[in-house]
Amino acid sequence: MLYVSSVSGQLCKQFACKSFTKSTTEDTCVAVNAAQTTYPVRSCGKGKYCDATSWVSITQAIKNGTCLTNPAPAPAVTNQTVPGDQCSAKTECFGDATEVSCTKGVCTTTHAAGAYCQVDAAKPTITGHEWCQPGQYCDVAAKVCKAQVATGAVCANWFECSTGNACIKVLPATTFTCQTFYSVANSAKTPLNTVDISKLKPSGSVVEKLVFNANSLCASGTLYNVAPNAITCRPSGFNNDAKNLTSLKRTKGIENTCAYTDYTDATDPTLAITTLMATSKCGFNKDNAAYCDKRRGDQWFKKVLSTMSGKALNTIKCNPVTNMQNCTSAINVITKKDLLSWSQEVQALDNAFGWANYANNDGCVGSSITKIYWQDSSPGFAYSSFTMTSFAAMILAISALLYMF
Repeated sequence: MLYVSSVSGQLCKQFACKSFTKSTTEDTCVAVNAAQTTYPVRSCGKGKYCDATSWVSITQAIKNGTCLTNPAPAPAVTNQTVPGDQCSAKTECFGDATEVSCTKGVCTTTHAAGAYCQVDAAKPTITGHEWCQPGQYCDVAAKVCKAQVATGAVCANWFECSTGNACIKVLPATTFTCQTFYSVANSAKTPLNTVDISKLKPSGSVVEKLVFNANSLCASGTLYNVAPNAITCRPSGFNNDAKNLTSLKRTKGIENTCAYTDYTDATDPTLAITTLMATSKCGFNKDNAAYCDKRRGDQWFKKVLSTMSGKALNTIKCNPVTNMQNCTSAINVITKKDLLSWSQEVQALDNAFGWANYANNDGCVGSSITKIYWQDSSPGFAYSSFTMTSFAAMILAISALLYMF
């Protein structure tokens, strides 16, 4: 299949560092003027952020970016931290005061397997799992905590599997079992190895939305939806000339010259569809070139996929309803550095925000418009320390994209 090139030679705007005076009415971080070829950018002062961080494409740069004061942090909610999560005081921990403690910064409970757990009718947000230790779940019908089942064991619901596993059924199997994320092999054409994901955890923390989602069931990191709650795992599409990052650059601006191969045939997951063409994009760069997006089959994504899938995910034991950012077991397996590398590659994909936004960013751009992407990960960029607050905001913005194919 071939798409004929119909766009060429449209140069992009440049975003470059420049000091300029604050307006008396507006604290500007990005000065947008359609008549200019270069948009001047500066970093915001301490305690402020550039509202241009909400831009996800150059087309949204239609008015100045403004420095705004960071909002005050939300007050901590006490008695809501579940067993296994980080804490600073016993009063934060959920459960009977005679059973819980905050030990070495982690909520612990003496509530053991077989002990009672219950749904609180007066508090509909309480699921019953909150009573149980990490690696356990609440059998609501029996009103007791039970140990989650091992990898490969039969399961009936998502919470019966530990955090690094999902309750799925891979045809031709007839039962749901707990399977580790990033473990399902690519489907053959015959039989079509459809994966039933109807019991996948419906929602979770922002980290889970990024790391443990439907795409993440597949060893390749790529799925194709064949029906509601049914997917196939298949090879990842890749850029045909992605030898290095420079090969994704289009110095003449926007062109239909991004050639790639994909595996999106509805009936044959092994079929490589070649000679597809995509259009390069403008971003927030200090040059006026355009850039092709990254794809899941490119070397950069495969590198972080290998890192993530190589983690001991089936050893993660958190409370089923935990905010994984606070779960000690998860933090010990998946580090902030891992999450940042993974999130950067996800954001640069063709079905997300795209590599054009971040390629060749000037330093001030990386500390204002694209700060959430870079954080403190890139040499030459002097950013504030990595914060889970800003990271959470970024994941919420891209979580919907993770289920695309």
